[in-house]
Amino acid sequence: MKFDKKLSLNNSNLKDLVFYRNDDKLSTNLDQETVILDINSGIYSQVNTVGSSIWEMLTQPTTFAQILTMVLSTYKINEDKC
Repeated sequence: MKFDKKLSLNNSNLKDLVFYRNDDKLSTNLDQETVILDINSGIYSQVNTVGSSIWEMLTQPTTFAQILTMVLSTYKINEDKC
């Protein structure tokens, strides 16, 4: 699938793209952020509040459109800034 440079709902290739958590990732919340461990590589990643909200959505398959809609409404920003 070829993607345009900008990730937005205007890119019809993305709106139905589905994201979900892999089984090889463990996570915990720390001070309004989420720390994610890839158990295969041992690499930790840390995401901020917005990333944490998205990570929580990914407990079930979630489309790019659903993620974008949540971020826009929860964080009161416009699509260009998002």
